[in-house]
Amino acid sequence: MIVKLLGILTALFFGLTSLAEVVEFPDEDLATETVLPVFENKIAVKNKNIDLDSSFEFGFLVGATLNEAFYKSEVFGINIGYHIDDLHGVAFHYFGWSGELSSYGSQLQTAPDTVIDDPIDFSKAPSAESMFMLNWEYNAFYGKLSLSKQTVFNLHVYTLLGLGQIKFGDQSNVVINAGVGQRLYFSKNWGLRLDFNLMFYNGVDPTSRGALDPSGPSFSASDFSTKDYFNQSLTFGLFAML
Repeated sequence: MIVKLLGILTALFFGLTSLAEVVEFPDEDLATETVLPVFENKIAVKNKNIDLDSSFEFGFLVGATLNEAFYKSEVFGINIGYHIDDLHGVAFHYFGWSGELSSYGSQLQTAPDTVIDDPIDFSKAPSAESMFMLNWEYNAFYGKLSLSKQTVFNLHVYTLLGLGQIKFGDQSNVVINAGVGQRLYFSKNWGLRLDFNLMFYNGVDPTSRGALDPSGPSFSASDFSTKDYFNQSLTFGLFAML
């Protein structure tokens, strides 16, 4: 029964195929090339809510340097910026460190003779105290972050490039900085700022003098050799736009 049914369906298929007609169109009626639509007004983001043109920015920053061994890495600071237009701006950044020993530095300071021959007190050497930088800021991307239909945050992703100065006790050296960051706006006037900076500078090498006796005197920057540093910092904080 199934074989007969398949035979009938096959005959119907080939019969209908033989009745199909071939339809031909003249060559002049056929498309000869492919073109893309042209849009006169190219809009990447509609309803742009944040206008940076001729605006000032003020903020407070906290964070840490990422490769500091002997001293506490926590950093605090401020930023003051002026946005020339929606793409370009200048920003002044100031950072400060406490200068206190890290947990590793404290262990070396109080280590018994069974661990190391002599304790080393790096608080006797000058550490990075403060740093300021003047950066050129380029807003490379503007977008929106939607957490729900009712909650939409505006954001900017930007790059930083600039020069500054870092202070080790009585010694100051030039800093070259490059970084990337993001501003997340809670409204048109304030939000959260996150920065990642790469800093190149020459500074005091606290290991260059040898043993630093915890009961001995403190030393100035001129008593130590210097070395080149490649440091990274990650900071975040609140900002306000005026």
